[in-house]
Amino acid sequence: MRTGMVGIGFKAQRLAHDLFKRFACKQTSAPPAKLGAAPIEAQVIRFINKKMPGGLPKKTARALLDIEDKDCVPILRNPVATTPETEAVFYFRGCGSKRLFSQVGLATQAMLWHAGVQTVLPPGCLCCGYPQSGSGQFDKADKADNIITHDRVWFHHVANTLNYLDIKTIVVSCGIWCDQLQGYKFSKIFFDSHIIDLHEYLLEKGITLLAGQAGFLYPEPCHNPIKLGDSMQIGKTLVGDKNSRKRALPW
Repeated sequence: MRTGMVGIGFKAQRLAHDLFKRFACKQTSAPPAKLGAAPIEAQVIRFINKKMPGGLPKKTARALLDIEDKDCVPILRNPVATTPETEAVFYFRGCGSKRLFSQVGLATQAMLWHAGVQTVLPPGCLCCGYPQSGSGQFDKADKADNIITHDRVWFHHVANTLNYLDIKTIVVSCGIWCDQLQGYKFSKIFFDSHIIDLHEYLLEKGITLLAGQAGFLYPEPCHNPIKLGDSMQIGKTLVGDKNSRKRALPW
């Protein structure tokens, strides 16, 4: 599926955008108001008027790190800066950060490595069930619930096996998972733990960008709410010019 969507589909969409962008620019600059389903022509234009990203990794994040064994629970840590007693976090990546845009998952793990913590990853490639519940397909909600139940069983196994790490923090790199993961009741799996967005976790650790750079940049609808007061300054990067946005990216 990844080969078809990313390897072929993204390239085809980018080619279509290059060929027809002059015809689609009108809808891009001033999208028309609509009521109900858009006509098929408008849907086609909307599909090609925003170029999909290119230059993506050829493999998933797990394949790049050679940790695809579903019976293995990877623990990533810097052997120089950490010990088995160092704080451990559980990183739930989700399909977007481990399969589609695996550079996001790799960048997050790199930042957690830089933060000096141990990063525990889920075994295998687990789906959180968000596509069903998030898209409003309530007729498939039972399947999503079964996915959650299956995942929670796995996570209980992980928590029992790694209870010596005393995991208190669940880190996510996409805010929409914060909503979906509420149903997992992680505080009962990793006792008294809490879910936190990566950006806020790095701020708690005092990790910021170099002087003169605007701050972290993130899509606000996904990653809010961020609790720290510094988030007000982070939000200002969203209204900067295009060049400042590029400089503000942390990785």
